Amino acid sequence: MSADASIVTAEGINKWFHRGRSNELHVIKDVDVSVAKGEVLVVIGPSGSGKSTLLRCLNFLAPPETGSVTFLGQTMSTENRPRLSVPGRLEYERGLRHFRTQMGMVFQHFNLFPHMTVLDNVAAAPIRVLGLRKQEARQRAAAELQRVGMAEKAKSYPSQLSRTRWASRARSATG
Repeated sequence: MSADASIVTAEGINKWFHRGRSNELHVIKDVDVSVAKGEVLVVIGPSGSGKSTLLRCLNFLAPPETGSVTFLGQTMSTENRPRLSVPGRLEYERGLRHFRTQMGMVFQHFNLFPHMTVLDNVAAAPIRVLGLRKQEARQRAAAELQRVGMAEKAKSYPSQLSRTRWASRARSATG
């Protein structure tokens, strides 16, 4: 696949968990992955094998020690993060925030706000992260709920939903 056709490309991703000087766990080892628009990629492995860590590396919630991630043409890498320049570090952090606002993720153990409807839960991130007005965010949320077949649950509260059904549909609504 050409780099131009990819939505996200990760190259040379490595991640260690440091547990003291003599106890380092190398959980992600030299991973290269590329995903095209519309492509579905499944990451399968046993518990503790690094699946969630890889996803967290892709959006820099857990920055990889080495490698780079290119998402929609913007490349991020911890290797080019300024170490001593405060203005440079602030600019890097601004770029990182922008990078993360473009990439949505639903984690396996996500939590919904129990006091908010499904519609308001889906609209919360665009309001908080993207700064959308509440009305616009709610309109987008309603469209996404329609797209994944959950429009009829827009006014429901999390306690009124089947957790399994909501989880699979919520993952679909973010992509």
